[in-house]
Amino acid sequence: MDISEENGLTFPTHLRTQRLLLRPLVAGDADALVEAINDFEVSRWLTHVPYPYTPSDADEFIHAIGPQMGALWAIDHGDTFCGVISIGKELGYWLAKSAWGKGFITEVGDAVVDAWFGNPDAADLKSSHFVENTRSAHALQKLGFVDIGGHVHHSIAQNADVPGRKMHLTRDRWQDRRRFRIETDRLILRELHPEDWRDLQPIGGHPRVAPMMMSCLSPWPEADVKAWIARARFRGRPGFTLAACTRDGKMIGAVGLGGKPLSTLWMIDPRESGQGYATEAVGAFFDACFALFDLGEVVSDHFVDNPASARVHEKIGFERIGGGMGRSRARLEPAPITRYRLTRSLRDAKK
Repeated sequence: MDISEENGLTFPTHLRTQRLLLRPLVAGDADALVEAINDFEVSRWLTHVPYPYTPSDADEFIHAIGPQMGALWAIDHGDTFCGVISIGKELGYWLAKSAWGKGFITEVGDAVVDAWFGNPDAADLKSSHFVENTRSAHALQKLGFVDIGGHVHHSIAQNADVPGRKMHLTRDRWQDRRRFRIETDRLILRELHPEDWRDLQPIGGHPRVAPMMMSCLSPWPEADVKAWIARARFRGRPGFTLAACTRDGKMIGAVGLGGKPLSTLWMIDPRESGQGYATEAVGAFFDACFALFDLGEVVSDHFVDNPASARVHEKIGFERIGGGMGRSRARLEPAPITRYRLTRSLRDAKK
Protein backbone atom coordinates (compact mmCIF):
# COMPACT_ATOMS: atom_id res chain seq x y z
CA MET A 1 0.00 0.00 0.00
CA ASP A 2 1.32 3.43 -0.89
CA ILE A 3 2.09 5.79 1.95
CA SER A 4 1.68 9.56 1.96
CA GLU A 5 3.18 11.96 4.46
CA GLU A 6 1.26 14.96 5.74
CA ASN A 7 2.59 17.34 8.39
CA GLY A 8 5.16 14.78 9.48
CA LEU A 9 2.58 11.97 9.84
CA THR A 10 2.19 9.04 7.46
CA PHE A 11 -1.10 7.79 6.02
CA PRO A 12 -2.08 5.16 3.44
CA THR A 13 -3.02 6.75 0.13
CA HIS A 14 -5.82 4.18 -0.15
CA LEU A 15 -8.02 2.72 2.58
CA ARG A 16 -10.69 0.06 2.15
CA THR A 17 -13.62 -0.52 4.46
CA GLN A 18 -16.37 -3.10 4.23
CA ARG A 19 -18.26 -1.15 1.56
CA LEU A 20 -16.12 1.81 0.58
CA LEU A 21 -12.81 2.84 -0.97
CA LEU A 22 -10.89 5.91 0.17
CA ARG A 23 -8.47 7.17 -2.47
CA PRO A 24 -6.76 10.39 -3.58
CA LEU A 25 -8.98 13.07 -5.06
CA VAL A 26 -7.86 13.74 -8.66
CA ALA A 27 -8.65 16.20 -11.43
CA GLY A 28 -10.98 13.69 -13.06
CA ASP A 29 -13.27 13.92 -10.04
CA ALA A 30 -14.18 17.56 -10.70
CA ASP A 31 -17.54 16.92 -12.40
CA ALA A 32 -18.64 14.40 -9.76
CA LEU A 33 -17.46 16.75 -7.01
CA VAL A 34 -19.58 19.59 -8.38
CA GLU A 35 -22.63 17.38 -8.81
CA ALA A 36 -22.39 16.09 -5.25
CA ILE A 37 -21.61 19.27 -3.35
CA ASN A 38 -23.58 21.79 -5.42
CA ASP A 39 -26.62 21.10 -3.25
CA PHE A 40 -27.47 23.58 -0.52
CA GLU A 41 -28.52 20.73 1.78
CA VAL A 42 -24.88 19.60 1.60
CA SER A 43 -22.92 22.85 1.40
CA ARG A 44 -24.90 24.60 4.15
CA TRP A 45 -23.27 22.34 6.75
CA LEU A 46 -19.72 23.18 5.65
CA THR A 47 -17.63 26.21 6.54
CA HIS A 48 -15.45 26.89 3.50
CA VAL A 49 -17.67 25.74 0.64
CA PRO A 50 -19.50 28.33 -1.49
CA TYR A 51 -22.97 27.90 -2.90
CA PRO A 52 -23.54 27.66 -5.81
CA TYR A 53 -20.43 25.50 -6.32
CA THR A 54 -18.92 25.79 -9.78
CA PRO A 55 -16.46 23.74 -11.88
CA SER A 56 -13.83 26.41 -11.25
CA ASP A 57 -14.37 25.98 -7.50
CA ALA A 58 -13.78 22.24 -7.88
CA ASP A 59 -10.64 22.72 -9.99
CA GLU A 60 -9.24 25.23 -7.52
CA PHE A 61 -9.94 22.93 -4.58
CA ILE A 62 -8.37 19.84 -6.20
CA HIS A 63 -5.24 21.72 -7.24
CA ALA A 64 -4.90 23.26 -3.77
CA ILE A 65 -4.78 19.92 -1.97
CA GLY A 66 -1.57 19.72 0.00
CA PRO A 67 -0.10 19.33 3.49
CA GLN A 68 -1.98 22.38 4.75
CA MET A 69 -5.21 20.40 4.29
CA GLY A 70 -3.87 17.29 6.02
CA ALA A 71 -4.55 13.88 4.51
CA LEU A 72 -7.59 13.90 2.21
CA TRP A 73 -9.44 11.11 0.44
CA ALA A 74 -12.30 10.80 -2.02
CA ILE A 75 -14.97 8.32 -0.88
CA ASP A 76 -16.16 5.80 -3.47
CA HIS A 77 -19.07 3.39 -3.11
CA GLY A 78 -18.49 0.95 -5.93
CA ASP A 79 -17.89 3.14 -8.97
CA THR A 80 -19.73 6.12 -7.49
CA PHE A 81 -18.00 9.11 -5.94
CA CYS A 82 -19.99 10.07 -2.87
CA GLY A 83 -17.94 12.47 -0.74
CA VAL A 84 -14.67 13.53 0.85
CA ILE A 85 -13.01 12.94 4.22
CA SER A 86 -9.86 14.60 5.53
CA ILE A 87 -7.81 14.62 8.69
CA GLY A 88 -5.29 17.21 9.85
CA LYS A 89 -6.01 20.07 12.18
CA GLU A 90 -9.49 18.57 12.39
CA LEU A 91 -11.43 15.58 11.11
CA GLY A 92 -13.66 16.88 8.33
CA TYR A 93 -16.05 15.18 5.92
CA TRP A 94 -19.10 15.51 3.76
CA LEU A 95 -21.31 13.16 1.76
CA ALA A 96 -23.54 13.61 -1.25
CA LYS A 97 -27.17 13.63 -0.18
CA SER A 98 -27.77 10.32 -1.96
CA ALA A 99 -25.27 8.69 0.44
CA TRP A 100 -26.91 9.93 3.65
CA GLY A 101 -28.39 7.54 6.17
CA LYS A 102 -26.22 4.54 5.23
CA GLY A 103 -23.60 4.71 7.98
CA PHE A 104 -20.84 5.66 5.55
CA ILE A 105 -19.29 8.37 7.74
CA THR A 106 -19.01 6.03 10.70
CA GLU A 107 -17.43 3.41 8.44
CA VAL A 108 -14.83 5.65 6.82
CA GLY A 109 -14.39 7.66 10.02
CA ASP A 110 -13.31 4.53 11.87
CA ALA A 111 -10.68 3.82 9.21
CA VAL A 112 -9.34 7.38 9.10
CA VAL A 113 -9.27 7.84 12.89
CA ASP A 114 -7.40 4.53 13.21
CA ALA A 115 -4.92 5.73 10.58
CA TRP A 116 -4.44 8.98 12.52
CA PHE A 117 -3.72 7.33 15.86
CA GLY A 118 -1.65 4.70 14.10
CA ASN A 119 0.99 7.43 14.08
CA PRO A 120 2.54 7.35 17.58
CA ASP A 121 3.28 11.09 17.38
CA ALA A 122 -0.27 12.09 16.43
CA ALA A 123 -1.93 14.51 18.86
CA ASP A 124 -5.47 14.27 20.16
CA LEU A 125 -8.00 14.75 17.41
CA LYS A 126 -10.47 17.61 16.96
CA SER A 127 -13.63 18.05 14.94
CA SER A 128 -16.77 20.18 15.00
CA HIS A 129 -20.28 20.48 13.64
CA PHE A 130 -23.04 23.05 13.33
CA VAL A 131 -25.54 22.78 16.18
CA GLU A 132 -28.41 21.95 13.84
CA ASN A 133 -26.42 19.26 12.04
CA THR A 134 -27.58 16.41 14.22
CA ARG A 135 -26.45 13.81 11.67
CA SER A 136 -22.85 14.94 12.03
CA ALA A 137 -23.13 15.16 15.81
CA HIS A 138 -24.36 11.57 15.97
CA ALA A 139 -21.59 10.33 13.65
CA LEU A 140 -18.87 12.00 15.72
CA GLN A 141 -20.31 10.56 18.92
CA LYS A 142 -20.25 7.07 17.40
CA LEU A 143 -16.59 7.63 16.53
CA GLY A 144 -15.89 8.40 20.18
CA PHE A 145 -15.70 12.21 20.10
CA VAL A 146 -17.00 14.13 23.10
CA ASP A 147 -18.48 17.63 23.14
CA ILE A 148 -16.14 20.18 24.72
CA GLY A 149 -18.13 23.37 24.20
CA GLY A 150 -19.73 25.85 21.85
CA HIS A 151 -18.13 27.74 19.02
CA VAL A 152 -19.30 30.05 16.23
CA HIS A 153 -18.45 28.92 12.70
CA HIS A 154 -18.76 31.07 9.59
CA SER A 155 -20.59 29.35 6.76
CA ILE A 156 -19.73 30.71 3.32
CA ALA A 157 -22.72 28.95 1.77
CA GLN A 158 -25.09 30.52 4.30
CA ASN A 159 -23.16 33.81 4.38
CA ALA A 160 -23.60 33.88 8.14
CA ASP A 161 -22.01 33.03 11.46
CA VAL A 162 -23.59 29.80 12.68
CA PRO A 163 -23.44 28.29 16.19
CA GLY A 164 -21.50 25.06 16.38
CA ARG A 165 -20.03 22.56 18.80
CA LYS A 166 -16.39 21.60 19.22
CA MET A 167 -15.64 17.88 19.54
CA HIS A 168 -12.55 16.13 20.89
CA LEU A 169 -11.12 12.59 20.80
CA THR A 170 -8.10 11.74 22.92
CA ARG A 171 -5.70 8.90 22.24
CA ASP A 172 -6.60 7.36 25.60
CA ARG A 173 -10.30 7.33 24.73
CA TRP A 174 -9.55 5.89 21.28
CA GLN A 175 -7.54 3.09 22.88
CA ASP A 176 -10.13 2.43 25.58
CA ARG A 177 -12.82 1.99 22.93
CA ARG A 178 -10.79 -0.86 21.45
CA ARG A 179 -10.58 -2.88 24.62
CA PHE A 180 -13.35 -5.20 25.72
CA ARG A 181 -12.72 -8.29 27.79
CA ILE A 182 -15.14 -10.55 29.68
CA GLU A 183 -14.12 -13.35 32.01
CA THR A 184 -16.24 -16.23 33.27
CA ASP A 185 -15.37 -19.28 35.36
CA ARG A 186 -14.08 -21.15 32.32
CA LEU A 187 -13.84 -18.62 29.48
CA ILE A 188 -12.27 -15.36 28.37
CA LEU A 189 -14.06 -13.30 25.73
CA ARG A 190 -11.62 -10.91 24.10
CA GLU A 191 -11.11 -8.86 20.97
CA LEU A 192 -10.46 -10.70 17.74
CA HIS A 193 -6.99 -10.09 16.29
CA PRO A 194 -5.91 -10.44 12.64
CA GLU A 195 -3.78 -13.48 13.46
CA ASP A 196 -6.85 -15.27 14.89
CA TRP A 197 -7.97 -16.20 11.40
CA ARG A 198 -6.13 -19.54 11.54
CA ASP A 199 -8.05 -20.59 14.66
CA LEU A 200 -11.39 -19.15 13.53
CA GLN A 201 -11.33 -20.58 10.00
CA PRO A 202 -11.85 -24.25 10.94
CA ILE A 203 -14.59 -23.31 13.42
CA GLY A 204 -16.70 -21.10 11.15
CA GLY A 205 -15.90 -23.31 8.17
CA HIS A 206 -16.88 -26.55 9.90
CA PRO A 207 -19.61 -28.33 7.89
CA ARG A 208 -21.84 -28.36 10.99
CA VAL A 209 -21.29 -24.64 11.74
CA ALA A 210 -21.18 -22.86 8.38
CA PRO A 211 -24.78 -23.71 7.37
CA MET A 212 -26.00 -22.21 10.66
CA MET A 213 -24.23 -18.89 10.03
CA MET A 214 -25.16 -16.18 7.55
CA SER A 215 -21.63 -15.30 6.38
CA CYS A 216 -19.54 -18.48 6.65
CA LEU A 217 -18.72 -21.04 3.98
CA SER A 218 -17.44 -24.60 4.23
CA PRO A 219 -14.56 -24.46 3.64
CA TRP A 220 -14.22 -20.80 4.68
CA PRO A 221 -11.70 -18.98 2.44
CA GLU A 222 -8.80 -17.26 4.17
CA ALA A 223 -9.62 -13.86 2.64
CA ASP A 224 -13.22 -14.09 3.84
CA VAL A 225 -12.16 -14.97 7.38
CA LYS A 226 -9.71 -12.06 7.51
CA ALA A 227 -12.35 -9.64 6.23
CA TRP A 228 -14.85 -10.97 8.79
CA ILE A 229 -12.37 -10.35 11.59
CA ALA A 230 -11.58 -6.86 10.30
CA ARG A 231 -15.26 -5.95 10.49
CA ALA A 232 -15.53 -7.41 13.99
CA ARG A 233 -13.27 -4.93 15.77
CA PHE A 234 -14.65 -3.45 18.98
CA ARG A 235 -15.05 0.34 18.73
CA GLY A 236 -16.98 1.17 21.85
CA ARG A 237 -20.43 0.53 20.37
CA PRO A 238 -22.52 -2.39 19.13
CA GLY A 239 -21.20 -3.83 15.89
CA PHE A 240 -18.41 -6.14 17.04
CA THR A 241 -17.52 -9.77 17.69
CA LEU A 242 -15.36 -11.26 20.44
CA ALA A 243 -13.28 -14.43 20.43
CA ALA A 244 -14.41 -17.02 22.97
CA CYS A 245 -11.36 -18.73 24.50
CA THR A 246 -10.76 -21.21 27.29
CA ARG A 247 -8.67 -20.07 30.22
CA ASP A 248 -5.56 -21.60 28.65
CA GLY A 249 -6.04 -19.39 25.56
CA LYS A 250 -7.56 -21.90 23.15
CA MET A 251 -10.15 -20.31 20.86
CA ILE A 252 -13.38 -22.29 20.82
CA GLY A 253 -15.71 -19.84 19.06
CA ALA A 254 -16.99 -16.29 18.83
CA VAL A 255 -19.95 -14.18 19.94
CA GLY A 256 -21.04 -10.82 18.54
CA LEU A 257 -23.64 -8.07 18.41
CA GLY A 258 -24.51 -5.69 15.57
CA GLY A 259 -26.69 -4.90 12.60
CA LYS A 260 -30.07 -3.21 12.20
CA PRO A 261 -32.16 -4.26 14.01
CA LEU A 262 -29.59 -5.04 16.66
CA SER A 263 -28.97 -8.77 16.53
CA THR A 264 -26.58 -11.38 17.86
CA LEU A 265 -24.49 -14.23 16.52
CA TRP A 266 -22.39 -16.95 18.05
CA MET A 267 -20.49 -20.02 16.99
CA ILE A 268 -18.85 -22.74 19.08
CA ASP A 269 -16.43 -25.37 17.80
CA PRO A 270 -18.44 -28.64 17.47
CA ARG A 271 -15.50 -30.46 19.02
CA GLU A 272 -16.29 -28.54 22.23
CA SER A 273 -20.04 -29.17 22.15
CA GLY A 274 -21.96 -30.54 25.10
CA GLN A 275 -20.00 -28.62 27.72
CA GLY A 276 -22.27 -25.57 28.09
CA TYR A 277 -19.75 -23.18 26.57
CA ALA A 278 -22.31 -21.44 24.33
CA THR A 279 -24.66 -20.68 27.22
CA GLU A 280 -21.77 -19.48 29.39
CA ALA A 281 -20.26 -17.27 26.68
CA VAL A 282 -23.50 -15.77 25.36
CA GLY A 283 -24.93 -15.17 28.84
CA ALA A 284 -21.81 -13.35 30.03
CA PHE A 285 -21.66 -11.43 26.76
CA PHE A 286 -25.17 -10.05 27.14
CA ASP A 287 -24.70 -9.26 30.81
CA ALA A 288 -21.73 -7.11 29.81
CA CYS A 289 -23.50 -5.52 26.84
CA PHE A 290 -26.59 -4.60 28.84
CA ALA A 291 -24.30 -3.02 31.45
CA LEU A 292 -22.20 -1.10 28.91
CA PHE A 293 -24.71 -0.02 26.26
CA ASP A 294 -28.16 1.52 26.34
CA LEU A 295 -29.75 -1.50 24.70
CA GLY A 296 -33.45 -1.72 24.18
CA GLU A 297 -34.20 -4.96 22.41
CA VAL A 298 -31.89 -7.46 20.76
CA VAL A 299 -33.18 -9.93 18.19
CA SER A 300 -31.82 -13.31 17.19
CA ASP A 301 -32.75 -16.34 15.15
CA HIS A 302 -31.62 -19.85 14.37
CA PHE A 303 -32.34 -22.33 11.64
CA VAL A 304 -35.01 -24.81 12.67
CA ASP A 305 -32.59 -27.69 12.05
CA ASN A 306 -30.31 -26.34 14.81
CA PRO A 307 -31.99 -27.51 18.04
CA ALA A 308 -28.83 -26.86 20.09
CA SER A 309 -29.17 -23.13 19.36
CA ALA A 310 -32.83 -23.27 20.40
CA ARG A 311 -31.78 -24.58 23.81
CA VAL A 312 -29.17 -21.84 24.25
CA HIS A 313 -31.72 -19.15 23.36
CA GLU A 314 -34.09 -20.52 25.97
CA LYS A 315 -31.41 -20.71 28.69
CA ILE A 316 -30.26 -17.13 28.03
CA GLY A 317 -33.79 -15.76 28.33
CA PHE A 318 -34.70 -15.04 24.70
CA GLU A 319 -38.42 -14.89 24.00
CA ARG A 320 -39.72 -16.60 20.87
CA ILE A 321 -41.54 -14.16 18.58
CA GLY A 322 -42.20 -16.16 15.42
CA GLY A 323 -40.71 -17.81 12.39
CA GLY A 324 -39.65 -17.08 8.87
CA MET A 325 -37.08 -17.96 6.26
CA GLY A 326 -33.35 -17.28 6.48
CA ARG A 327 -30.31 -17.50 4.25
CA SER A 328 -26.81 -18.80 4.73
CA ARG A 329 -23.95 -18.62 2.25
CA ALA A 330 -23.37 -22.28 3.01
CA ARG A 331 -26.92 -23.31 2.00
CA LEU A 332 -28.21 -23.53 -1.53
CA GLU A 333 -31.73 -22.39 -0.64
CA PRO A 334 -33.47 -20.36 2.11
CA ALA A 335 -34.46 -22.44 5.11
CA PRO A 336 -36.99 -22.08 7.98
CA ILE A 337 -35.84 -20.11 11.01
CA THR A 338 -37.19 -19.31 14.48
CA ARG A 339 -37.00 -15.69 15.64
CA TYR A 340 -36.40 -14.37 19.17
CA ARG A 341 -36.08 -11.17 21.17
CA LEU A 342 -34.14 -10.37 24.34
CA THR A 343 -34.53 -7.41 26.69
CA ARG A 344 -32.74 -6.51 29.89
CA SER A 345 -35.70 -7.71 31.97
CA LEU A 346 -35.92 -11.01 30.12
CA ARG A 347 -32.22 -11.62 30.71
CA ASP A 348 -32.42 -10.63 34.37
CA ALA A 349 -35.25 -13.08 34.88
CA LYS A 350 -32.98 -15.93 33.79
CA LYS A 351 -29.96 -15.01 35.92
